[in-house]
Amino acid sequence: MMDSTQKALRAQSYWISFAFLCYLAVGRGLATGANALLHDTDSETWTQAVSLGCYLASFVVPIGFLARDNCKQRTLARSLFPHVPTLLLFFLACYFCVMISNIASAALLQLFGLQVKAVTFQLPTTFGGWLFYLLHYTIAPAILEEFLFRGILLRRLRPFGDRLAVVVSSLLFAAVHFDLSRFCGIFLFSLFLGWVACRSDSIVPGILLHLLNNVLSCLFLFFSTVLSAAMIQILSGIMFTLCGVVAVAIFVIAIVRQAVPRLFGTMHPLQFFRTAPALVLIAALLYFAIERLWRIS
Repeated sequence: MMDSTQKALRAQSYWISFAFLCYLAVGRGLATGANALLHDTDSETWTQAVSLGCYLASFVVPIGFLARDNCKQRTLARSLFPHVPTLLLFFLACYFCVMISNIASAALLQLFGLQVKAVTFQLPTTFGGWLFYLLHYTIAPAILEEFLFRGILLRRLRPFGDRLAVVVSSLLFAAVHFDLSRFCGIFLFSLFLGWVACRSDSIVPGILLHLLNNVLSCLFLFFSTVLSAAMIQILSGIMFTLCGVVAVAIFVIAIVRQAVPRLFGTMHPLQFFRTAPALVLIAALLYFAIERLWRIS
């Protein structure tokens, strides 16, 4: 027999799963419509604008469903500003873990005979194309994804414990990227952002860190088109080493000081997925991820 807390979590599981199933359906419909609309166009600006519009529109359904009677977000607390250097160091350490995870995931997929090809992006060459491209891949995701996952979703699940809220929101965040080769890396980065959101009680730090991650990704993509392969390897090695040194230093300090970050809660995160809509959502997310992996491998 379920107690009131379990019943409340079950209700949240139904509601959140239904919202994300609608998100998947709307996103697939918008993608199909965009492909048909852009089939015969050569305008970079129009292509990037339509892509951005579809991305923004796909968030209307989950935000509309889940923002109902949700608590307002607090703004960035003043006490957080002195900890900005610490946050950046944790960001570099997290970045190292993400890189290690992505390398391990690619190696694991190769063991199963799946050679994941690098996804190539056609960078725009016009001012309008660059404007909509940067909005689509840097600013918009940082704001909308943090608002949905670390704001609305995390806030709805925190009554059941920070651990459950952070893990469930991170699993969904990683899953909706439909990238099995980077799933673990995205999940780890989302855990870090969720921990920051719980510690600061604000989504603003997560938005800034998410934006930093997106900017670094776009810069790496840009430099990969203008620099030689050898120079890219050197820069990647420097970044990898820097992040690794910071990660090891933070790990050692945390062990010595016995200050390992923890998220508390009595309910197990898997309890969220014990409803029929949640299982259907898992199946749909897995289908889209496998479909994408099959298409690019």
